[in-house]
Amino acid sequence: TTVGDSSLRILLILLILPKYGIKGFVFIMYFSNVFTCFLNVGKATNKAKCEIDLIKSVFCPCGFAFIVTLLLDTLIKNLVPCSMVVYITLMSSVSLCLYALYVFRLFGTEIIGDIKGLYSAK
Repeated sequence: TTVGDSSLRILLILLILPKYGIKGFVFIMYFSNVFTCFLNVGKATNKAKCEIDLIKSVFCPCGFAFIVTLLLDTLIKNLVPCSMVVYITLMSSVSLCLYALYVFRLFGTEIIGDIKGLYSAK
């Protein structure tokens, strides 16, 4: 996967960078990282002999995150006239809270069990 991803990245840089500049380079990096992620997840699931429901486990959370980010971006820009630092802080804070809720929803019972175990061990 490393050679394939690197080769693809170099090819895309040669083709896209001269025409689109830094925006093309940023696109190439995003695309390349997502591509590498899928290659590595595929390799790991093949070795572990497990299956992943891509729609439920990957596409729905990514789509939801994209929609929430667009809505939040629109709300912050239209409702709160602020500097870039405040904008980044607000976006990061809301994103972190949503991520924490998602993680707690996925692993909530284990987290609660671990916390109870810590208190009962004393």
